[in-house]
Amino acid sequence: MSESEHADHVRIEINREEFRSPTPTTGHALYELGEIGEHHELFREADGGHKERLIPRDSTEVRLKEGEHFYSEKTITIIVEGKPHRWPEDQLISYDQVVKIAIKDYPNGKTYAVKYGDGPPRNPEGPLLQGEKVKVKEDMYFNVSDTGQS
Repeated sequence: MSESEHADHVRIEINREEFRSPTPTTGHALYELGEIGEHHELFREADGGHKERLIPRDSTEVRLKEGEHFYSEKTITIIVEGKPHRWPEDQLISYDQVVKIAIKDYPNGKTYAVKYGDGPPRNPEGPLLQGEKVKVKEDMYFNVSDTGQS
């Protein structure tokens, strides 16, 4: 290929393997390029204190930068307020993370009660208090309710 044909392609890494990809591209195309399995999610590696970002497995446009790194993790489904959400299998979930999933404008000065069930044997059910984290498993559920306090 000529130099001009490479102008809209960048070098990226997915799971430590090097690829060339057009930019912009789509989440779906990145999953295919990296051969990311059905029960795995793709994340853009964070740089300099930024949070890692999930790449959706759809037609959402993704703009790439030369040398960017991506990695995949196996995910499970957790249920928050009756709705399924994908979560990295080996990652604990915190009170704040559960509330952010349930309440779009959190933190909003209110206090919430978080309860969970169908958890792993070491923590099958109970309250999740502010500042705490809990290990998750497939189909674990979380309920979030406003305590009326701020």
